[in-house]
Amino acid sequence: MAEREETETGEGTEEQLMMAEREETETGEGTEEQLMMAEREETETGEGTEEQLMAEREETETGEGTEEQLMMAEREETETGEGTEEQLMMAEREETETGEGTEEQLMMAEREETETGEGTEEQLMMAEREETETKVKGQRNS
Repeated sequence: MAEREETETGEGTEEQLMMAEREETETGEGTEEQLMMAEREETETGEGTEEQLMAEREETETGEGTEEQLMMAEREETETGEGTEEQLMMAEREETETGEGTEEQLMMAEREETETGEGTEEQLMMAEREETETKVKGQRNS
């Protein structure tokens, strides 16, 4: 709640918000709804440093947050163009490794990456390989 008020009033330094977010992630305090709202506001206002985005990565690694949350956060990040290529690559790799995220998500992320020209050849090759493997599995199941 404090974070929400702080964000709405614009009070509090970036450093303060970063620390608060880190604590919330580490302690697991705060409802999913709270985290979702805070994330949305942060993205919309464009506030938050790269370090903050890194905190988001921690959330992904710890498995906190619902798939819907991760999907929304990722989509916003891609749309706003925030985050370095390296960050996006790492996030995608983690998602692939953990098996989190729907096929639709991966497909959309890939499409956006292709359109923006972001992502290395290696990434695109890996993504293509996964897509092919998924298609083969899908044909076997039907």
